[in-house]
Amino acid sequence: MSERWRTFWAVVLYGFACGTLLTLFSMFPGLGIFKFLFSLGAFLLGLRFFRTFERWAVRIAFVLTSLVFYLIVIVILTVYLYAVKPELLPVQP
Repeated sequence: MSERWRTFWAVVLYGFACGTLLTLFSMFPGLGIFKFLFSLGAFLLGLRFFRTFERWAVRIAFVLTSLVFYLIVIVILTVYLYAVKPELLPVQP
């Protein structure tokens, strides 16, 4: 596999993992220590990515991919929770 494909898949997979961890962090306020672990996991995953890939373009692509996956996963999770168990959705104050 060429270096470009390896970098592409690394950006996509790291971005998906980081976006999912950020979704879990922001979506469920009552998880206690797990919320901290989701946040720490996203931070450490980003740190590992930034240590591995040093080019600015790849880093910017990772951040943008993480944000896109965050938005996609949060919409999918909200629709699922609304359809299956609406009581699990966060309550607005």
